[in-house]
Amino acid sequence: MTRMGAPTQLWKAKSVSVTPSYRETFLGEARAALDTLDLALTGKDGGQMRSARASLHSLKGAAAAFGMMELAQMAAGSAGLCDAVVDKRDEPDALDLLARARDVMTAHLDDPRRAEADVRALLADLRVRAPGALDAPGG
Repeated sequence: MTRMGAPTQLWKAKSVSVTPSYRETFLGEARAALDTLDLALTGKDGGQMRSARASLHSLKGAAAAFGMMELAQMAAGSAGLCDAVVDKRDEPDALDLLARARDVMTAHLDDPRRAEADVRALLADLRVRAPGALDAPGG
């Protein structure tokens, strides 16, 4: 499916000139990170989950650099959950929450205003499940 670029309200960077080229590159990389998470969720392999964690960590930093703090926080919390899955300290529904996070982040990239309520609910759940992971989204 072909997706249009994210609406302009998603881009809040003050120190970076967000050209259409930057925007499309970021969106491609963000979607690739979410595809990596999707692959990890279907395979449930430790190596794939580590790859998803690394991709989400990169997404967190890139989103923060562009001023997209909600996306950065969702990626950070999801990366923390990936760690819990790999370390076998996850709660039984961690994979379900990761799948929900993937869906909400995808919706947020497509239309942040429409996904706003889902973003707030997901962030609240991630704050409970991955405490501390959302504290420093740019780090």
